Amino acid sequence: MTDKVVIRPISENEREAWNPLWAGYLAFYKTTLPQEISDLAWDRFHDPEEPIFALGGYINGELMGIAHYLF
Repeated sequence: MTDKVVIRPISENEREAWNPLWAGYLAFYKTTLPQEISDLAWDRFHDPEEPIFALGGYINGELMGIAHYLF
């Protein structure tokens, strides 16, 4: 039996779990960003005035994947 994947917005208190997945995303695309840009992106995900969002895929409550989108 496989575990169910739950998709939901990433909470502000989940930065520690998001960081390694974000770093993996950047590494996959062979790019780097200044820490200030990553901090700004994180802040924008949780600002209701910004049209950018972060979703997480969770298995057994653990963040396993991320998706960012504009809407």
